Amino acid sequence: MRQWSRFTGASGHQGLGKPPGGVPSLNKRASGFGRLEVASDPTGRRLTEPRSGQGCFEESRTWNWSRWGRFGGPERYRKGRWDGKYGVWEPPRSFRKPVRKIWSLFMSEASITVQLLHSADRLREPAIVSAVQSLPLPKGSHGLDAGCGIGSHCELLLKATAPDGHLTGLDSSSEHLAVAVDTARQRGISGRVSFRQGDVADPPFEANSLDWAWSVDCVGFIPGDPVEMIRGLARVVKPGGIVALLLWSSQQLLPGYPFLEARLNGTRAGAAPATADWPPRRHPLRSIGWLASAGLREPAARTFVVDIFAPLHEDQKLALASLIEMRWGSPDSELSEADREVFQRLKDRAHPDSVVDGEDYFGFFTYSLFWGVVPGETTLHSAPE
Repeated sequence: MRQWSRFTGASGHQGLGKPPGGVPSLNKRASGFGRLEVASDPTGRRLTEPRSGQGCFEESRTWNWSRWGRFGGPERYRKGRWDGKYGVWEPPRSFRKPVRKIWSLFMSEASITVQLLHSADRLREPAIVSAVQSLPLPKGSHGLDAGCGIGSHCELLLKATAPDGHLTGLDSSSEHLAVAVDTARQRGISGRVSFRQGDVADPPFEANSLDWAWSVDCVGFIPGDPVEMIRGLARVVKPGGIVALLLWSSQQLLPGYPFLEARLNGTRAGAAPATADWPPRRHPLRSIGWLASAGLREPAARTFVVDIFAPLHEDQKLALASLIEMRWGSPDSELSEADREVFQRLKDRAHPDSVVDGEDYFGFFTYSLFWGVVPGETTLHSAPE
């Protein structure tokens, strides 16, 4: 057993020496993305300067080298490749066990969530792009990304309002905001986006100070009254501006296993954010009613579909694996033993039944956009196209 100290983040860095067995040494800084930053990749190439941010290791994390061996050990790990676009090391297929299981050996739960979001964004982006393009966001306007998380959509929103638009990202998580700030810097948009920590239900902005508000998988997905959250967003938007909610609404990701997927959807993770005691009007697909109850005019909706089909590139496979993990996790206690075994086989990249590696794979998911107009004298926006 070897004891590894916690990374301290951007200041007071504590380095980790090279572990035995040829595993690449870890750099003295841990990325805010929550992934492992290495001084050189397993093929010996020097990587770019690592980002600073929140440490990704839990306090006093103890590493058991026998656990590393269960995943194939350093020799198998080194046969992967460095993905420079997304900044992650992609292990070879034989190394890829369920993503959360292997990441849990290295990272805190919050950092795992950040890594899953980054990976899944590769597949979610087409729906986000389509939704943004459908909204009449005026050039040069100042908007709000409520529940911005790691800032995944900031660049897309700024493109829609270019060249002089500005965006403010609001989120309650300091760890997510640290990643968002870093991402904005890397993408060269720091001058047009700012970030604030705060409550979506009570945005820390003056009334009628913004041109529009946008929120993805936040209102209705986090604790609190969604109608009050929408009222809070509408308060800070000028009359005639829009409040738009983009929400995950459905999926079919396990082709050939309809009954298993139906049972997974009936688990707590699969039904999230809904709970057993929720009244029907609390479900996110009732957002039209929320917008009307919050006093917005002309509430409407539109759905966007993302198709996923073989042949998939490796980055698409990793993104799909992350999407499946985010959607259902590991609901072991809610499935029968037979269902658990099948689900684990489908998630296991090393198993012949791996669903993401199927030569005839097809799946899809949907995002639904709900919007309404803030009442008042001025009408700045037409309905989305």
